[in-house]
Formats: sequence, structure tokens, C-alpha cells
Amino acid sequence: WQLQDGLITVESDYWLSNERGFQLETSNGTLQVKALALALAEDSEEPALSLAELSVDGIGFDLTRNEAQVGMVTIDQPFVSATRGADGRIDWQASLPTVDTEPEAEGGLSAGPAFRWEVQGVALKQGRVRWRDEAAAQTAELELVDLVVTLDELSHRLDEPVSYNLSTKLASGGQLMARGQLTPAPFNF
Repeated sequence: WQLQDGLITVESDYWLSNERGFQLETSNGTLQVKALALALAEDSEEPALSLAELSVDGIGFDLTRNEAQVGMVTIDQPFVSATRGADGRIDWQASLPTVDTEPEAEGGLSAGPAFRWEVQGVALKQGRVRWRDEAAAQTAELELVDLVVTLDELSHRLDEPVSYNLSTKLASGGQLMARGQLTPAPFNF
């Protein structure tokens, strides 16, 4: 991948101790990413992912309790481009390194307490998605514009429903709106 542009700012309060084993807690964290542009390859001129701004507030985690929380995640003017090549592979997937899928040997690290996390919500506005399918008999393109998505609270409890709102327009004409709930695992829409 090639980072073409972007500015990242991270701030947080933290508490660190080694009094009773390694302990680290953070709170009041914020993350801001501005003018991000990411290409899938060094020779790509157009980014496959860009955004005007991403902001995350209320970030905190506690390593001892094995938990993390995040406030609101706001994504402004994101653009994502994806192409399915003639070979059927999606460019994003093809850009990832191969992963060894061999099962780990028994007797590895103990699982310990389950990691708990929650996100207050996600708001995406003024998004754009471009899909190009070169594996079809005739190359097809689809572009979504004015994409707005909101998700209510998400957490490690993946079997609990999450409310969503989605609206977008097709660049070629028409619009799509959806509102409801989804369950991440098992996936139910």
C-alpha cells in the first residue's frame, strides 16, 4: 500500500504502573485523521481510499480489565474504489499479503478473560463508493454518491442488534434508502 497524503493526530490521558504487574489505562483519547489518501500500490496515481476527515473521541482502554471503549466515530467525505479484475479477484483483497492458515499448535497462550469493547456510534457523511467489475461479460461500473450511514452502539456482544440508517444516490440516477437493525454475528440484516 502507498500512503499518498494525510495528517494524524492522537491525544490521550494515561496511567502506567508496574506495581502489581504491567498496568496501562488510557482515557479521554481522541484520534483525528485529515486529508487521507491511500493507494493499493506504489505506482497508483488515484487513491483507492481517501477521506476529508475521520474523528474518534472518548477513546479509552484498560489492559488489566481487557476492555476498550470508543465514543463517536465520524467519517467525513470518504471515497472507496474497488475493482474486480477479469480473474475474479478484488483489488483490495489482492493487495493483502497471503496469510498462513495452518492451525496453531496446542499449548499456546491461554485465552484469559474475553476482550470487551464498545463503540458509541458511527456517522459517515458525504461518502462515495466506486465499484468496477471487469469479470462480467461486459465491464460494469457502479458509483454511489452522497452516501450517509449511521450506526448506533456496537460492542463485543455481536449477537445484539444494531440500528442503522443508510441513504445514497446512484451517480447514474436513482436513490436508495434503508433503515433497520442488523446483527453482526450471526449476520442478520
